[in-house]
Order: sequence, then C-alpha cells, then structure tokens
Amino acid sequence: MDDETLLAKLREIEARHAGLPIGSAPSAREVTARMRARIAEARLREGEAVAQVKLDDPWRRAVFVALGKRYGLHVHQPSRQKHPETMRICAPLDFYEQVLWPEVNDLTNALTERFTAITMRVLEEVIDVEPPLKRDAPKAAG
Repeated sequence: MDDETLLAKLREIEARHAGLPIGSAPSAREVTARMRARIAEARLREGEAVAQVKLDDPWRRAVFVALGKRYGLHVHQPSRQKHPETMRICAPLDFYEQVLWPEVNDLTNALTERFTAITMRVLEEVIDVEPPLKRDAPKAAG
C-alpha cells in the first residue's frame, strides 16, 4: 500500500464513521462538522461521561488525541499519573463507544498496516535481511 492508497483508505474510514456515503470523498471540514453535530446531539440526549483508556501504542495514542481535539472533546492525561499512556476523554458515552473508539481502532489498524509494509521493505532492501513472516510472529497466550 502506497501513501496515496493509505490516504484514500483513511478518508474512507472517516466517511464511514461520520455516517457519510462511501466514495463521497468528504473534506476534513465536512467530517469534522458532521461529527461535532453528532456529539452535540448525543450531549443533549445523555450528557457527558469521562472515559479512561490506557494506550500503550504511541500511534494509537496520537490518533486518539488528534481525533478528540478535532471533534472538540476534552482529552487529557490525568495529573500526577504514573503511567503516561493513560488518557481521559470527556464525551457522551455512546459516541465514545460506538463512534470514536471504533474510528481510532480502524485508523490505527490502517496506519499499522502501512508501517509494517515500510518496516518489511527496510529490512529487505536497506538492512539486507529477509523479513520475518507474519506467521512466524509469536502467538498470544491464551
């Protein structure tokens, strides 16, 4: 996947989560306006809650913070927190669980796919080592 393909995929993910037609290629402003309207509606229905999440992956944390800021949500690190990967967000709970968190996961997964491809290419072309296959990766316990 090249950069243009990645950007198109990320825009498609955003459109889907914003409830816009797939293939409509919405601008960032359209997505932001749509999401902020959804948040405003959700606030009227249910108010706000504070969700706390531990984000060990710096890329997932960056996407989480960026989306929170983009949508006008209060995202912060608890003061005096021992673990810098812990983040809090003030948002309507349904919006957080059904829209924001799935969007964070989908965007991060697409980015990770691209980062993996770049890493494998670097291992092969620059370091001159055959990259390990995904099936050789250690399996999670359980």
